[in-house]
Amino acid sequence: MTNLGYGTTGDLKNTIAMAKAGITYVDIPYEGTAPAIVGLLRGDGDFMITVVAVADDYVQKGDLRPILTFTEERLPLYPDVESLGELDLLPNPAHTRALMTAAGTPEEIRQMVEDAFVKASQDPEFRAWAEKSGHTEMLDLILGKDVLGGLEGSEAIFNEFKDVMLPHLTREI
Repeated sequence: MTNLGYGTTGDLKNTIAMAKAGITYVDIPYEGTAPAIVGLLRGDGDFMITVVAVADDYVQKGDLRPILTFTEERLPLYPDVESLGELDLLPNPAHTRALMTAAGTPEEIRQMVEDAFVKASQDPEFRAWAEKSGHTEMLDLILGKDVLGGLEGSEAIFNEFKDVMLPHLTREI
C-alpha cells in the first residue's frame, strides 16, 4: 500500500480499518499524498487509501479506480462503490480536526478566523461538495472548548488498536 505519511490521522485511521478487516499489507511510505499517488500510478504498490477530493481528478481521467469508500453509506459521487459502513467495517476513531491559532493571537483575530470558517461551512456550494465527496465531518464545526468533547473515546480506540498503531507512530520515513 502506498502510504502518504506515517503517524498522520489518515494513516492511523487506515491502519485501524485494515486491522478490523483482518488485512495485512506492506507499507510503501511517501512524504505526502501527491508522491503516494504517483507511486501507485507507477506500480510501486497495489492500492492506497486517500481523500476522495484529492483522488477524484485521477478517477475522472481513468487513472485510478475507487473500490471502497470509508463512509457510512455509498457516496453520490461513486454510487456503484461499496462503503465500509455497508460492510460493517467502518473505523470510527476520533478523527477530529481542529483549527488552531497560536496561544498569543489576539481575540479579535481568533474570532475573525473562526467566523470565516463558520461562514464558509454554511456556503451552499461548499455543503453540496462536502456531501457529494463524503466530507460531511466538515459540515458541523465544533467550536472553541467543545473540541475537547469531540475527543472522548480516543483512549478506548487507542487501547483497542495500539498494537497496530504504535509502529506507525514510532517510524521515520
